[in-house]
Amino acid sequence: MEVWTMADKVNIDSCLEKIRKSRKFITLGSPLWAYKVTDAEFQELQYVLVRIISELTLNKVLKLYWNIFSKAFVLYAATWLQRNSQGRPRWEPLLSVIKASDLTHTDRIELVNNGLRQWGCCVHNTGNSARYLDSLASQGGFPRSDLLQQSESHIMEYFESVLSKYERYQHSDSLVNIAAESLSHLPITLQQITFADLVTQLIDCLLDWKSHYNLGLYSDPVKVLDNEHPTWRDELPFLVLDEEARTLINKLLNRASKFRRRELNPIRVKRKLIPVGEDYRLVADVYISKEIHPEDLNRQLADMQLPSMFLLSTKTCDGNRFRTASFTLRNGANGGWQVSSYQTSINNSVAAGDLIFSIDSDGRHLLEDTYYKGESLNDKTPWIFEPTGTVLNCIGQGSIKTRSDRLIIVSSVEPTEVNPNACVKSEGKLIGTDLCVYEVSGHVKVEGMTGDYFISCSSGENERFKITIETPEFTEVSASYPVYKGLPTINFSHLDDSKPIPQSELFWYQKGSGEFFQLSDPTSAIGRGVLVWKKENIVLWEFVCILLPEDFEYRLAPVDGSKFKLTIRDIRLPMIGMLPGFENWLESAPVQINDETHLILEPKNPGAENVGIAIKWNEDLATESEFTLPISFNIAAITDRKGAYYHELERGKLTLNDLANLQVMIRTESEIQSVQLAINLYGPADVDGRENFLMAEQRSVKVRWTNGVSLIPGTELSRLAGTLFSLTDKLDSYLRVEFFAGGVQINSTVPKITRYKHDLQFVDNRAAFTISPTPTLQYSDSPILYLSPIWDLEQEPLELSPVDINASTWRFELPAPKDIDYGAWLIWAESSLSVHPRIKEYAIPFNEQSPSALGDLGSKLLNALSENNSEANIYEEKLNPNSLQYKVKYLDPRDNESLASLNKSIRNMGFDINHPGWCYIDGVMEHIDSIEPLSLYAMTSMQRNLRALVVLLFRYKDRFNEGWELAERLGVSWYSIEPRVWIDVIKQYYDKFKRDAEPLREISVDAYWDFVFRRFLPFETKGPYFKYLAYLATDRPAFEPVAIWDDPLLKAEGLDDQTVGAFFKQERKFLMDRHEGKLLSRVGTRRTTENFLDALEQFWPTSDLPPELYGFIKFTETATAKYRTKQDAWTITMAVPLKLGFCLSKYYQMPRYKRVAIQLSQVIARIDEFDREWLQNALIVSHMACEILSLDESDNNSVKYPEGTL
Repeated sequence: MEVWTMADKVNIDSCLEKIRKSRKFITLGSPLWAYKVTDAEFQELQYVLVRIISELTLNKVLKLYWNIFSKAFVLYAATWLQRNSQGRPRWEPLLSVIKASDLTHTDRIELVNNGLRQWGCCVHNTGNSARYLDSLASQGGFPRSDLLQQSESHIMEYFESVLSKYERYQHSDSLVNIAAESLSHLPITLQQITFADLVTQLIDCLLDWKSHYNLGLYSDPVKVLDNEHPTWRDELPFLVLDEEARTLINKLLNRASKFRRRELNPIRVKRKLIPVGEDYRLVADVYISKEIHPEDLNRQLADMQLPSMFLLSTKTCDGNRFRTASFTLRNGANGGWQVSSYQTSINNSVAAGDLIFSIDSDGRHLLEDTYYKGESLNDKTPWIFEPTGTVLNCIGQGSIKTRSDRLIIVSSVEPTEVNPNACVKSEGKLIGTDLCVYEVSGHVKVEGMTGDYFISCSSGENERFKITIETPEFTEVSASYPVYKGLPTINFSHLDDSKPIPQSELFWYQKGSGEFFQLSDPTSAIGRGVLVWKKENIVLWEFVCILLPEDFEYRLAPVDGSKFKLTIRDIRLPMIGMLPGFENWLESAPVQINDETHLILEPKNPGAENVGIAIKWNEDLATESEFTLPISFNIAAITDRKGAYYHELERGKLTLNDLANLQVMIRTESEIQSVQLAINLYGPADVDGRENFLMAEQRSVKVRWTNGVSLIPGTELSRLAGTLFSLTDKLDSYLRVEFFAGGVQINSTVPKITRYKHDLQFVDNRAAFTISPTPTLQYSDSPILYLSPIWDLEQEPLELSPVDINASTWRFELPAPKDIDYGAWLIWAESSLSVHPRIKEYAIPFNEQSPSALGDLGSKLLNALSENNSEANIYEEKLNPNSLQYKVKYLDPRDNESLASLNKSIRNMGFDINHPGWCYIDGVMEHIDSIEPLSLYAMTSMQRNLRALVVLLFRYKDRFNEGWELAERLGVSWYSIEPRVWIDVIKQYYDKFKRDAEPLREISVDAYWDFVFRRFLPFETKGPYFKYLAYLATDRPAFEPVAIWDDPLLKAEGLDDQTVGAFFKQERKFLMDRHEGKLLSRVGTRRTTENFLDALEQFWPTSDLPPELYGFIKFTETATAKYRTKQDAWTITMAVPLKLGFCLSKYYQMPRYKRVAIQLSQVIARIDEFDREWLQNALIVSHMACEILSLDESDNNSVKYPEGTL
């Protein structure tokens, strides 16, 4: 009797397990080509199969190891056919390699069926016996013989066909649909969806590279990719093993590089389902094209005027905000919007809510709207997902028809089968919700609130639509459901063609009575109910809301001290009731006069903010609706967009990030047209706990007063608050807001505004810390904090979880010193959790320190301790003491010598773009979106070493905007950096980029210079001053003045318009014209403005300027000193930028006093907001004038600072 072991089965299993583990991101059901089996893996798989068949015989293998062998066999066979077959695939050569030529026809069929099923795939039905081999061939992907052009097939023709059709029909059809439809032109053996998936992913990949690297300019795009993106082969959907394959890829890229992608909606949301164990996670990804035609973006944003560079953020229903992309406009023949995207994925229930985009540019809020396909998914309606390649993409909600043979439905109600071909299979739950996931085929229905939704697979047509309620919500009352006045206008769009839904198909379902009415009947469509779109007895869409009559109005006014009079105007004279808890507020029965109902209310709780009422119409209880009305007057409060008050006890501290999703509601008895905001910035409290006032900002905001209510968008407050926060580097700083109207201060319940919602408190001698949880943390998918070594942020962080997530205060245990490396560790969280970062020091124990570091007395004490403790070990530090990492690890912020050593390293990095310290900063920048830079010693050192900050700005090709925003996060203004620093650093990078681009010279000189100058493009788009500096440093000056001021000789030669003075006068005229002479006269209060201007003249005296420079200041002085406001306006707007420019060119010193420096930063930020073009042109004027003056005074090289400056 033969004896054998399980070793061979284990070898096959371990071989497959290695492939699966290294490709966790590939979901079940993906084509086998997606696994990108390498040559080494392929050889190992072949060896294992040959060995087991040789040692056990084929029959025993099939009998004993049927499942594992069939799984390995199909992966091997698909890969072998892709690598080795030419022309029509055949069984014989494939089987002979693994000694399986004796495999019967039946065994082959069953092996393929079973093996593909285990990978989540299926056999393609071609109607002939070759379908099993053809299915394996298509699972392998593009045949290598085609890649090497050793044979010809229909696949390349198919690629060309799909690309051509997509180029022609991209505005009206998707690439996925075009690829699927084009399969019909292939032989039946190749009409397999895996080829469509492969070509779709390949074209997407190639078009992204084309736009990102501007490949349309080059004759050899592969060479450009090799130079700029060396890992591009890894991103292809299939594996390219041979260098010869570049011939084909070059051909594909050349074809794709001539393609100009145009999209109706280049910015949109893609929702999808991701399998997680036995359940699924809903994920919403923000999709943004890498290259956008200006017309396409203008069309999507309704022809809004956009700056040449802006940032786009995503806002979610839970109040979080994510940076999503930066846009830069490139001019020229191949111009358009160049996009740098960040990964923005939103999970679980938040992914189902409304997804809003916000557009900002350098602190200015420009636009806010809902993403295309970012409308919320209604949990009362089935959500439909379609398998597209390896992904389950959301295609809509409600009733849908599709060509797909199967769909995934997410619903609270299980679908039921309608026809004999239908099938419903439970797939699990949707994480974070009560919804279930089902796979369906055929024709099924799902029970809705008012009828049935029908979902049809394999229907031969695609019928998908999007519903939009065009009528804005009525937000003057607060309710549990959206409220509309009158009958709302409802549109649906199919293939982006928006049309109103026919009135005959719109119904109103009264939830209380269960009756249906035509929505067109305003007497019946009233109160709380369901809007229903019903066609041929099929429910297509449902929406719960409250409808008020078109003429509905209400007024609430104080009378007789603490009482209020509520007046409701409605011709139907509805019945008014009080909600529970408010019954005793009603002083007497309602009085009806004409079409108005009057009620006198007396609050029983002096601190009450709202009153709850119920209204029903037509004496029908089914129409009853409940509302909450605010009752406080002469008060400002922060609320959400539906009027719900923000309470710190419920939602935690109010942060800058919260403001964008909120609004300030101001209730006043009398009508007002504007509100004055006074925003006060405070630093950390002093040792006695007193508030530390730093500065204030004042603004006037126009409002619309309706029924006693005026609203200020949270985005307005967010913009102003963000500007003030950017002027300080203190993480514990905060803001208080005061409101004034008609010269009278309005009481405010708006909490102080902080940077972070949560702050951790160390306990138990810093062995643990606690946090008071808020909904932000409690509803988080993963409320995890991280602990990272501050000297190595690229190291995988330690995860910290609450000990008891149900406790009222969350406790987090920190690792014990013996379990962790010594040094400074950073406690941090993802930005969405808004947790104040803190440093935890793990000091080296005294008895483990090196004697050389302790001095004589310390060494003697250490020796004495060592005699009593023979087990003491000296800690061995592996970092070089001169390295930046070492200095960061052991920095003592209280020790001047330690700080000086760190600052020296950062300062040296500013003069050497290849300094080894930049490796550490590279790791910091990888996490800069999540980790607060002010919590990192090396980054705060850059506040005092601005040259290093400039070097950092140009260091990262795709992270320019993070570098630019870093200055704001550090409390640094880019305007405070001297031109000579900019020019020196840009020159260093200019030389570096020229060296990097050298391989492109042989392709094209134009390509060479395009590569070099493209790296400076984001910097140039920041305004004329920065473009001037870039052009100056790269030997491309756009304007070279001949003198500071003109003279008779220059006039005689016709060069009087080529002077700095002529340029200045021109820009001054443009400034006056843009603002009709009304310049910026206040920054903060009148008193702080006058104090600042008085201080300005002390530390930047006008009298100390040379005559050539004073000539510019003279144009900022009014003819008479009679009008102080006008002179202040001219000084702030025109003189301050000019003097700043003189200071940057060393004709003045920067103010040494912190408070004065902060005020100056505030003033410059305000001028930048008022008129950026003027500010930057004034800086250009100052620099050009000072440079010419410096040349004229070359006999005196030393520049003396004026005496008496601060």
